[in-house]
Amino acid sequence: TSAFTLELDGDTVECVISGSSFECDAVTYSIDTGLGAVAVADFIFSGSITSSTELALELDVDITDCTGTLCFLVSTPCTISLVADSSRQN
Repeated sequence: TSAFTLELDGDTVECVISGSSFECDAVTYSIDTGLGAVAVADFIFSGSITSSTELALELDVDITDCTGTLCFLVSTPCTISLVADSSRQN
């Protein structure tokens, strides 16, 4: 099994490669919106390797908890999914 690491906001995230696909460990952050709410979210990266320097990247953000006066705007749990292309930087 092959693996690689992502650096995300100072954290190192381990990713496992299976064929041309990959999946990374979840990273949990507490996010202060500055607007009266603090959300707890899991960031989960996955995708496929399209060349030796490029990835098709998928990111699921699972908001698992929210505290504060504006949390009524978001029901938890809530998942936000994003898809993007990415390239390796040396």
